[in-house]
Amino acid sequence: MQTRERRMPTKSATIDIDLAQRARRKLSRYNLDLNGVLAYIVAERGLPDLRNAPQSMDFTLRGQTFTADVTPDPDGGFCATVRGHENCFTEADTLPDLRNALAEVTELMLFDRAEGSAR
Repeated sequence: MQTRERRMPTKSATIDIDLAQRARRKLSRYNLDLNGVLAYIVAERGLPDLRNAPQSMDFTLRGQTFTADVTPDPDGGFCATVRGHENCFTEADTLPDLRNALAEVTELMLFDRAEGSAR
């Protein structure tokens, strides 16, 4: 039988628990409910469409796999930059369009430039 070692919470987890407890005490002091406060914020400001947004996206081009850092655009859509190639960046309204645009800009910036200099 194998025993599992019990792990202590990390420092950041301890800080998060402490912060949550302080927030709960402050909300209860003013007779506020966290769900009510969140519902009010969403009603006033709207719900950001950032919940399911990926932070990175992999795509393959000419047998090489590239990774792009993805950030949601506040005006809608997404922006992305290919890691290690800051000149390869693009934007699109949807994630499938973003993947296609990333492949296109990478093709133009990396491969066309390399082929042009070889001639």
